[in-house]
Amino acid sequence: MTEKSARSVPQTNRQLPRALAVEPGPLNGIKLELGLAIFVLFALLMGVESWIDDVFVQLAVLGIGATIVSAWLIIRTRRVLAKLELAHHSEQETVDEMQSELRNGQK
Repeated sequence: MTEKSARSVPQTNRQLPRALAVEPGPLNGIKLELGLAIFVLFALLMGVESWIDDVFVQLAVLGIGATIVSAWLIIRTRRVLAKLELAHHSEQETVDEMQSELRNGQK
C-alpha cells in the first residue's frame, strides 16, 4: 500500500445505524440477570445428569432452580416497574401543579 492510497481510504464512523441502536433502558439490568440465569440453569441441566442418577430427583432439582430464578426475576421486574411508575406519577403531579399555577395566575 502506498502512502497516497493509505490517505485516500475514507475514515468511517463505527457507530451503529440509528435503526439498530438501542438506547439504555431501565430493564437492562433485568435482561442481564435473565441471561445469567439461563446460563446457570443450562449449567445445572448439564451437571445434574452426572451428579444425580434418579430422573425424578433431577427434574425436582431443575424445577426448584427454575422456580427460584423465576421468582427472582418477577420480584426484580416488579420493583423496577414500581420505581418507574412512581417516577412517572411524580412527574405528572409536577406538571399538573405547574398547569394549575399557570391557570391561577391568569385569572
